[in-house]
Amino acid sequence: MVFDSKPFTDPEFTFEKLSRLTGIPKSHLSYVLRYHYEETFVEFRTRLRIQLAQDLIIDPANKNLTLEAIGEMVGFPSRFTFIRAFKKITNQTPGEFLDTIEK
Repeated sequence: MVFDSKPFTDPEFTFEKLSRLTGIPKSHLSYVLRYHYEETFVEFRTRLRIQLAQDLIIDPANKNLTLEAIGEMVGFPSRFTFIRAFKKITNQTPGEFLDTIEK
């Protein structure tokens, strides 16, 4: 499921697609990401996905969703990839994050 206003949730979202979507040449995008955000495209895309996952986990309307389902919704191809990325960005697993919300 890809959110219409959040193309980065598409598992196939690439640097080239971002360039086409924004109309900004890849060289300019690369420069902005590297020198202004100090991130690569993959790091940028991963950070956006994790931020959205956190929002979805916090939202009580999504209480019936599994963490794996949320990972898929935000664009991660597997449970393992989602957990690894989440931990890298937040220093905790999605389950640990959920536990802190529930307390």
